[in-house]
Amino acid sequence: MSKFLAPIHFIMYDKILFLDKLTNKYIDFAEKNNIELESLNSLESIDYAPLDEIIDESNIHTWIQKRVSIVEDKLAYIVSEILKENETFENEILEIAKNTGEEESFSGNPREAFVEISNKFLDGMPCDHAISILEEDENLLKYKIEIDKHSEFWNYGINSNIYWKIRNSFIEGLIGKDLKLEKLDNIYEIRG
Repeated sequence: MSKFLAPIHFIMYDKILFLDKLTNKYIDFAEKNNIELESLNSLESIDYAPLDEIIDESNIHTWIQKRVSIVEDKLAYIVSEILKENETFENEILEIAKNTGEEESFSGNPREAFVEISNKFLDGMPCDHAISILEEDENLLKYKIEIDKHSEFWNYGINSNIYWKIRNSFIEGLIGKDLKLEKLDNIYEIRG
């Protein structure tokens, strides 16, 4: 490992790859449903090589932030194009997210679920304090989205509410029947 790269950089890169893989599932869905993605080829793509082989070590944070923007923008574009083609595809979009959560085969308590969710979604660097834990015990973890780092990418005719629905569907798939997700505005509870 490079002396310049810290564990947080690898965590961020894993989150980037996760979101790109989820987005690729939506690209496959669009193609299967003959939805034209005219601007797809103009969007940048993500290199899946090991991080320490591809990162610009002279500008680590800018390199990571650029890739965060690439995957967030790509997700917003693809999902928006699908929904503009047919708004009833929302159910399928959410089902893909839920199935992706189920594929994680997660088993654990609310704290472990929160960590798993945090390891998947790009809510900024820890110093951004985008999420805060409000309450925690062995059967509950209550947290608040303090800063929405995603809405700025939803500029393709569909608002960012769908992003949060996708995310919530993934979480529901992840936690399965063992835990329960409750949401009120930007406050979430994961209960055992």
